[in-house]
Amino acid sequence: MRQMRYRRRGLNSQRSENGKAAENEDVMMKKPNYFLSAVLGVCLMIGVAEASTFLDFTQTQYNPGINSPTVTVPNVLGDIDITFTALGEAGSTPYLSWFTSANPDPSGGNDGFGVFGGGGYENDEVELPEILLIEFSDAVIANSFNLTDFFIEERRGSTYSETGMYSIDGGSWNFFYADAPSGNGLFTLNLNTALNSIAFTSLGDVANIQDHEFSVAGAHVTAVPVPPALLLLGSGILGLGIIRKKL
Repeated sequence: MRQMRYRRRGLNSQRSENGKAAENEDVMMKKPNYFLSAVLGVCLMIGVAEASTFLDFTQTQYNPGINSPTVTVPNVLGDIDITFTALGEAGSTPYLSWFTSANPDPSGGNDGFGVFGGGGYENDEVELPEILLIEFSDAVIANSFNLTDFFIEERRGSTYSETGMYSIDGGSWNFFYADAPSGNGLFTLNLNTALNSIAFTSLGDVANIQDHEFSVAGAHVTAVPVPPALLLLGSGILGLGIIRKKL
């Protein structure tokens, strides 16, 4: 009887050790699967990231025509449209100005969009009280905007940087300052923010001592990847749950 008990105890002990070994194997098997699932999820998220697209406003597809207060260009980023609108002081009739090498402005530049007829003094640029409004039919990530004719000026013996302003989605105005002393006054306004619309203007004439104005020539934008990213993230989480059930 004692031998039978010892044998049973030995068998139980062996079964217990085998059970622990099996549990350890399960743990070892689960860890790589958790890791692989995490890697898969990260890869899926990276896979939906899109490259920035350059929108060159000096190209003929953006030509608003003569005396046009607004123009819409379709499908500039997938199925997203872009609309340009000229705004001015009360009682004025503002129009979009658009000059390229094929349709040069009086100074022979290649500038992109400005506003005229809205109360400002420049026909090919934007300055208070004129505003250039740019709207997208769906939200985009605005990486940057390219401006021209935006200089460090010298007038009456003093040097100053032309000052511009922008407003995102109807919010407060933000200031930025020229850093180009020569050339065509090229300036890159870096934003890297999601938006539906952005408005541009500048200080304009300041006490007949300083002039502030510029044109908008292009933009780097990216489609907002949130919906597909969430879908893929959900798929990754679901896949992780299936793996855990099988284990």
